[in-house]
Amino acid sequence: MDIDAAAAEELARRTILQTEVESAGRRSQLAALGQLALVFGGDHIELPVPAPGHLHLTERPGEYAQIHAGLAATVAEVQQAVAAIEAKASSLGYRPEQQIGKITPVPGGYVARYPNNDIYVVPGQRAYEVRGDIRAKYLVLNGPAGPLGMPQSDENPTGYRGGAYNHFVGGSIYWAPHTGPFAVRGRVRDRWAAMGWERSSLGYPVRDQHRMAGSAIEWCVFENGAIAADATTALPVPAVLQTPAELNNVDPKPASLTYAEIASIVERYVRRQFHESPHNVGLHPGVQTIPVTGWEYDFWVAKPRSLGFVLRGFHDNGLAPDTHFKIHLSLRFHLAWPNGLYAEPTSKSLVAELTYLRVVADGGLPSGEVISGVTSAIHDAFFGGDAAHPELPLGAIFLAVVPTGANPATGSIDILDVIVTAPGELQLLVSPLAPPGSLPGIQWAAARQNIAQAQLDSMKGL
Repeated sequence: MDIDAAAAEELARRTILQTEVESAGRRSQLAALGQLALVFGGDHIELPVPAPGHLHLTERPGEYAQIHAGLAATVAEVQQAVAAIEAKASSLGYRPEQQIGKITPVPGGYVARYPNNDIYVVPGQRAYEVRGDIRAKYLVLNGPAGPLGMPQSDENPTGYRGGAYNHFVGGSIYWAPHTGPFAVRGRVRDRWAAMGWERSSLGYPVRDQHRMAGSAIEWCVFENGAIAADATTALPVPAVLQTPAELNNVDPKPASLTYAEIASIVERYVRRQFHESPHNVGLHPGVQTIPVTGWEYDFWVAKPRSLGFVLRGFHDNGLAPDTHFKIHLSLRFHLAWPNGLYAEPTSKSLVAELTYLRVVADGGLPSGEVISGVTSAIHDAFFGGDAAHPELPLGAIFLAVVPTGANPATGSIDILDVIVTAPGELQLLVSPLAPPGSLPGIQWAAARQNIAQAQLDSMKGL
């Protein structure tokens, strides 16, 4: 789209004619609402009137010269934007007629939309493209008007596990096929970058960075931990990822349950369900664990790693041989809380979500009815609902209350989230940040991890 000097002159003339028939007050309203448009060559780009510092809509000598100068400056800016966008579109293989709609102003610059890309440009700078899931997440976060601002890079491959990223003025969005597109910014992003980005011990982000309402505390969860930050500090979790100086000569262990301990909890839960059942079913001792699955893609929050278990049971057939069966089930663990809360909950529920279930015969007297009954009983235990815990998602059972210690008034929080590690440990991610006004020299992560460990240990008798 070309805009030459003649078009700029015609544009100024038309706008002057429009201002001549409007009162000064009405013209000010139009300016405030951005309702004057640049018009040229039978086409138009919807643009607000130049800022008041460049264009004064007042009835005084020199008014129209100011209008002309302001519009000419705006047209020159648009010319630069159009040229940059067209060059970028051509490099991506687009023809001019493939542009969708008009070039549109956005906070900080302009955007043109194409079938698979949005192209953004800051006047006088390079144009950058955003596409795919990163584009979708960027728009969900309000695009240039949101916390990320304008793009500062094209989508680039990370070269690690098939991932990609875009950098923006206010942060970055990282995507991987096994996680999804998630935003990270500020001090959290700076610390992650210093640790080695996605190749660090933390891996890729698995959910968008979150800020606790009413406070400066924010954190982002990654595949293998988290980073929390306040107005001055950013520290990784678990605390073993911190530097020796940050650990203050303390070597804290993460608050966790081992895979074997979780297996025992699952076994006791199923055994209790069978004991309460009227169907003469029971469990043989022991439970087998299977390899941990990886994170799985989701646009909003990546699906956590699953832990798998194999349990063996039997149905007492009286004088006839027993019916034996194997239960294969997989669980995801995460925190849940009531919907619609605007403040950070002071407590959350640790839940186990059923992701896979299969019951098969394992010798003895075959009975499809027994297999079907056991399958239905376990399914109903997870999908039957829990009136005492309406916050539970469908397909999950309640395990424990986790006090978070969230206090926006003081800007403090104890528990950030929960993850399952690659070896199969269930870890509570505690905040490593010192509460405002606290005494120096205290290793807060270590203190909180001890409390969190006691909370996890209480589940062993479940």
